[in-house]
Order: sequence, then C-alpha cells, then structure tokens
Amino acid sequence: MTDKERNKIIAEAFGLCWHEWEATQFPHCKCKHCGEVIIGIEEDGTEHDFSTWPGFGIIMEKGWKREWWLIFWEWLYTTTAIDDLWFLKLINPPIMFAELSTWLSENEK
Repeated sequence: MTDKERNKIIAEAFGLCWHEWEATQFPHCKCKHCGEVIIGIEEDGTEHDFSTWPGFGIIMEKGWKREWWLIFWEWLYTTTAIDDLWFLKLINPPIMFAELSTWLSENEK
C-alpha cells in the first residue's frame, strides 16, 4: 500500500475530504467532492499527510471521537505490546500512521 493510499484511508475514516481537484476558470481549481475552491494546481489528496507530527496531532485529536477508536487501541496493544513501554513506541508519527492505516484497511471503518 502506498503512503497516498494510507493517507486516503485515514482521511476518509475521520470524515475529512480527500480532495480531487478539477480545473474551473483559470487559475482556480474546485474539489469534486466538497466544492472547495483553491487558486493554483494541487495534486489530489496532498493536504493530508498523517505520517508527520501535524498529521499525528489530527489522528489523536479526531481519533477518540470515533466509535472504533478503543477497538483500534485494543488491537494495537495485542499486536505491539512487548514490554511495559509499548505505548512510547507509538508516539511516533510514521509508526502510528502505518498501524492505523493497516487496521482501518483490514476493518473497513
């Protein structure tokens, strides 16, 4: 799975728009899904990168509001708990990004 696919899975699980831009009147582009308009040209979905610290913040901010969040953490504990400090390893954006996107793709949340 590519990082772009992983980002899309997480964005959609949190109810964020995965922008797909279409050219309107130059120099504007409009998202096919939410109607947001921007100036310039952007690659689809580039506004979300959950493998970074800002992205990690979004995961932690929005995650606890989801019905499946505790189920994800239970799964995470059972798959990663090797010692008493297992949770410290998860305070790492690329690791959380990979684990969450894997779990979401397997559980289709």
